[in-house]
Amino acid sequence: MSSGLYVSRICAAFQSLIQLKSALQVIFAMNYYQEIRLDDGIIETTLKDGVSAQELRMSIEQAFQSSMRGSINRYLVDASSAISVIPLLSIYRLPQLFSSKGLSRSSRIAVLSSMSERGKDRARFFVNVCSNRGWQAEMFFHRDEAVDWLLAE
Repeated sequence: MSSGLYVSRICAAFQSLIQLKSALQVIFAMNYYQEIRLDDGIIETTLKDGVSAQELRMSIEQAFQSSMRGSINRYLVDASSAISVIPLLSIYRLPQLFSSKGLSRSSRIAVLSSMSERGKDRARFFVNVCSNRGWQAEMFFHRDEAVDWLLAE
């Protein structure tokens, strides 16, 4: 193998490692965590402090991909420990993403709100926007109540 080709392959491999490192930093630095609860058919997204509108959209995309694989239509959004910095306009636009992804109107979305006034206002606003656009969405302050509502038929 010529030295030029060898150097070229090393540079390409190094570039791939840099891209992989960047991708892993993005994945592991997310301000949300998502779990597929197969035992009760719920996709749970836990939001952390500082979650951005972009991260929230990414979490929704991830949840849709997971729901399509497992035919899941119950979503629990745990915002109880997050301080929202997401602008209201971004929250208002989230159901447009639901429509574009074909989220069934029979899907249930439970939002576990923080106790802060700002958190309550944001959660209430999101639930109202979802409800006004035809989705079944409710706000809760206690996890057990949210899960019971999601599982009720």
